[in-house]
Amino acid sequence: MRSERQLLYTLFVLLVVLTLFLLVRGGGDVPWVVVLMACSTGLLAFDAHQRGAREEADGS
Repeated sequence: MRSERQLLYTLFVLLVVLTLFLLVRGGGDVPWVVVLMACSTGLLAFDAHQRGAREEADGS
């Protein structure tokens, strides 16, 4: 579970960096697919974090 969470966070950070790079390089013309992928990955990472916190609370 922890590796899944770390993978999602890494993917989220990479997508955010890619979005910022495209913003700077393209002068504000960012493909919406990249923005949507970053948002959905962020939501998945947040969900994984919440599930992990609940599992740790239940386990202790």
